[in-house]
Amino acid sequence: MRLAHETPAQRVVFASREAAGTVTDEVTRLGATRVMIITAPSSAALAAELTDALPVVHVHREVVRHVPVEVAERAREAACACAADALLCVGGGSATGLAKAVALTSGVPIVAVPTTYAGSEATDVWGLTEAAAKTTGTDPRALPRTVVYDASLFRTLPGRLAVASGLNALAHGIDAMWGPGPTRSTACWPVSPSAHCATGCPRSPTTRVGSGA
Repeated sequence: MRLAHETPAQRVVFASREAAGTVTDEVTRLGATRVMIITAPSSAALAAELTDALPVVHVHREVVRHVPVEVAERAREAACACAADALLCVGGGSATGLAKAVALTSGVPIVAVPTTYAGSEATDVWGLTEAAAKTTGTDPRALPRTVVYDASLFRTLPGRLAVASGLNALAHGIDAMWGPGPTRSTACWPVSPSAHCATGCPRSPTTRVGSGA
């Protein structure tokens, strides 16, 4: 049997209630001195808290679902104008997707701080939308260099968004079992996380069964 297994290079840090200090450490670890923040207005206050000690040169708040091409172009221009040497995205999959679009053409590394269960931060898949048509692809430049998971950031996630986001995470697990590139060594990886999604989401205080959330 001939087998090839390739693991993308990514650093993942779990730091419950320690996101701010951890983000600072990870940006410093990259040697970045000009950080561009990408975050939706709804996450702007949190992003400000997490980046207080960082050398921030620009905060980009134009975050749109499915990353329209024109939105991506404006973010790319902003990154170029401020000479960013690191991107820090704080929020859900839309913020991560926009950071990926910038990294795709600039090669600037991403530090991702997810606040939903989207899972985009763990993949090198990018997506751009133009004229209602979405184009996707894979590129190592789109894979966040570092992901900081802080479980406390998920506690205030609204119920409906938690359910939708949790199902998205479950879809990632299912996709990993049949998508291109699986091997015998990776086939079992999605099973345990998928089981945890199924059992954990109903027990979340924001997603009680029967609550209508």
